[in-house]
Amino acid sequence: MGAVLMLSGALVLFYVSVGYPAAMAVWARVAPRPVKRDDAHRPLISIIVAAFNERDVIHDKVANLKALDYPEDRLEIIVVSDGSDDDTAARAEAPGVTVLHRDERNGKQAAVLRGADHARGDILVVTDANNALSPNSMREIAAMFADPAVGVVSGRKAIPTDGGRGLDALEGGYWKYESKLKAWETATGSTPSAVGELSAFRREAFIDPGEGMITEDFVQAMLAAGAGWRVAYTPDAVSTEMASASTSDEAKRRRRITNGRLQAFAHVFPRVASRDKRLAWQMISHKGLRPLIPLATASVGVGAALTAWHSRLRVLAILGAAVLTIAAVGGWLSEKRERRVLPLYAVFYAVKVHIATIMGVVDFFRGRRSNLWERVERAPVAPESELTTPSGR
Repeated sequence: MGAVLMLSGALVLFYVSVGYPAAMAVWARVAPRPVKRDDAHRPLISIIVAAFNERDVIHDKVANLKALDYPEDRLEIIVVSDGSDDDTAARAEAPGVTVLHRDERNGKQAAVLRGADHARGDILVVTDANNALSPNSMREIAAMFADPAVGVVSGRKAIPTDGGRGLDALEGGYWKYESKLKAWETATGSTPSAVGELSAFRREAFIDPGEGMITEDFVQAMLAAGAGWRVAYTPDAVSTEMASASTSDEAKRRRRITNGRLQAFAHVFPRVASRDKRLAWQMISHKGLRPLIPLATASVGVGAALTAWHSRLRVLAILGAAVLTIAAVGGWLSEKRERRVLPLYAVFYAVKVHIATIMGVVDFFRGRRSNLWERVERAPVAPESELTTPSGR
């Protein structure tokens, strides 16, 4: 029994973290399907920013968008501050910026849809208020849309890692791994992924995801794929933001994302599977199996303990469990004292994220579907030079 548990859990972990990425890397090299990009392509782009009570960052966000290296007459900026009860709307006002505001708050999805109704662009770019886009981001996105098969383009999310924070290093490493995986997937056809910080849609591929969607960016991208559009990724269009302020804030975010991912699968997977079996497999491999990682990890641990308990390795199993427990507690203490020891902190971080994932699964099965996101605290913003550089793929 112990060996079966350990082997089954190990297979899931290996496939999700190593096997599937390796398969995509080989596929991208053996049978590439490159995007037919044109660096001179300059469609009219409408950037939509959903900003709820973002008075502290909205002015800098607007300045960042107005400084983008893209023809001014081919770029439209729309800020939707619905429901904000601070002065977000007033601080967003600037020449060439359209500000939409009403007192009622219906969530990011409703705000983005309202912005899209007012937009004139052929390409609709959705971005958040608390991130910064690299100066070349719109040129990179425009170049990808020169391919008439491409309906959605997602940019790269980057976390500055030079501030010395353990959470920045761990989150930054995760997003670098994601970047490689999405680049390989795009080279094979489409990627089953999109980031809400920087996602772009051809107007014809911009589909209302339906009410109550938590991860509306992912849902919209997969609805476009289900309609026959290609979903592409470009690492050179960069969205940079700081990681969460603490592991508790990050766990809160992961819990919501897990819930939303399961909700999204229930909503869009049948449509994708009926049209594109390969992309359906990629959805399962890239996104669908990840909520099983905590269970697989526990299966390996329990299986190893059961196997060792009936052998001469019993003492080693007990020592191993004790070491991991001490490391997790040490990581928790290092965060409390703001003196993070990265190896200990990584163990604590993994425990928190696994628990948050499990809670997200529970939320889904309990029917918790609120699309009104309670903002998590972020670390202090890095200098602008760190936020806008497109380096470090």
